Amino acid sequence: MATDITYTIVVTNEDLRTDTEIFTKSVEDYAGDPPVINSLVWDHENHSASGTYQLTINATDPNSQDLTYDVVCDEGSTTITQTGTLNIWSVTYPNFGSDTTVVFTITVTNEDLLTDVDTDTKVVAAEQPG
Repeated sequence: MATDITYTIVVTNEDLRTDTEIFTKSVEDYAGDPPVINSLVWDHENHSASGTYQLTINATDPNSQDLTYDVVCDEGSTTITQTGTLNIWSVTYPNFGSDTTVVFTITVTNEDLLTDVDTDTKVVAAEQPG
């Protein structure tokens, strides 16, 4: 959002003659800096179908604002739930019939609604017949 600031400049010479100039400048309001996703940490690096895994999002805000977190994926039958801790998510995969690539999009938002977005791709191994 921009704010208009009006300046009035008055110049007087030694004969006491004056000249006045008024001008307006539009200045963008400073909203601060966006948060930063520092790392994405999974409790296990290798993922298998029908498994449940935990994702921890490590993020900071340079303005010390509170953060909100969101995790979505491109595979519709994968269940993603936020645990009791804001930055920790539980991910449960269905029983895929074959190895499946799942792309996660992680968004962190601060109070000024500034965001940082990261993606993480996991190849989920199909369940082996037992």
